[in-house]
Amino acid sequence: MRKLQALGEDRDTIAFFVSDNGMLWGEHGLVSKRYPYIPSIKIPFFVRWPGIVEAGKKDSRLVANIDIAATVLDVVGEADAFDVDGRSLFKPGMRDKLLLEHWKKEGKDAESDIPDWASILTPAYQYVEYYRRSEEKIAIEFFDRVRDPWQLHNLLGDRRKANDPNVRRLSADLADLRDCSGDSCP
Repeated sequence: MRKLQALGEDRDTIAFFVSDNGMLWGEHGLVSKRYPYIPSIKIPFFVRWPGIVEAGKKDSRLVANIDIAATVLDVVGEADAFDVDGRSLFKPGMRDKLLLEHWKKEGKDAESDIPDWASILTPAYQYVEYYRRSEEKIAIEFFDRVRDPWQLHNLLGDRRKANDPNVRRLSADLADLRDCSGDSCP
């Protein structure tokens, strides 16, 4: 940023500071980066653009690394030129959910004990489906993120039907998210 200031470009340059996803260090009895739990999937995401983005401002919207390209295209006036899966951070409104996925690659990763999974993350809940390589569903989880922010109680595993969500609807919603692209994605 100092170099940009020295060049007089700091007010014309938007900077994104992101990192790799987190790591589980024993949470849920796991040590890995590739599970759907919040400590593993969350990434630092900062934007700096003097004169446009207020310094120190926090934004609680659900955002992801796919939003970087959409934001850059919006900033340069080319938002309609490309069909991307993200959303510009400068457009009003908030997405209500994110698709998260982990699919094994061939080779070394294929031998991993971590199953394939896909998940819907919202501010209120997280729904996860685990699969065998054939995409046969082998397990599901549902966490109330408001009452259980540490994801300690899978409501689908507590044997109390009264607190179970509509799994059929959630599974269909997840399938739709996995097949969407561009503007059809939330």
